[in-house]
Amino acid sequence: FMLAFHSAYEARVSSPAPEIHFEVPDVDAAYRALKARGVRFKEAPADMPWGQRMAVCRDPEGHSVEIVGPVNDG
Repeated sequence: FMLAFHSAYEARVSSPAPEIHFEVPDVDAAYRALKARGVRFKEAPADMPWGQRMAVCRDPEGHSVEIVGPVNDG
């Protein structure tokens, strides 16, 4: 499936802006796979205080894209 957002008037998004979250079963595996395809991340995978693991990149328009999933137990 495909989901797209387009802005007709601005090339860059200013704050505040929407955030896109993708839930995955293994944030570290998704991070490694995306990095191997050339995605540059703003934040590497890390455990968040609210109980999720998260990594953050930006799309070409500057939107924050977050990969979230369960915290690793090991």
